[in-house]
Amino acid sequence: MRISPGVPLRASANAIVLERALTLHGGAIGEEVAPIQTLVLAEFVGTFILLIAVLMSARAPDWALRPIQLPVLTTLGTLIYFFGPVSGALLNPAVSLSFVVKGEMPLSKFALFSASQMLGAAAATMCHGIFPDALHMPLARWRSKLSAAWWSASSW
Repeated sequence: MRISPGVPLRASANAIVLERALTLHGGAIGEEVAPIQTLVLAEFVGTFILLIAVLMSARAPDWALRPIQLPVLTTLGTLIYFFGPVSGALLNPAVSLSFVVKGEMPLSKFALFSASQMLGAAAATMCHGIFPDALHMPLARWRSKLSAAWWSASSW
């Protein structure tokens, strides 16, 4: 998406983020303001963090009374806020492909972005597979305390 200078922005959250990005980078959104290595690394790290949030939320125990979408949406919003001005925060090969179809991204950049996004997803899956208990240990301790308190209160 390109914004030309002098076009007034609406007073909304999106406009504030776009205005901040224009101020920080001194150019229009979509123009390359960083080397391609930085863009690819931002996509890798963003996809890695997003998928870790998704995998951890998917393993929420049945007794958890919170919606599992909240941490994922919060993580996604934060990633878009921080990586959006750098690489666009596409974070998904399907989103990158839509930019290619619209003609806003060249195929060479799409190949790099998609490869980094898939590698970020693979790395997140591997880390979650290697350390699943380490990531969920605090939940297990909290569950044992909560269930002990519930059973003691309901046994009168």
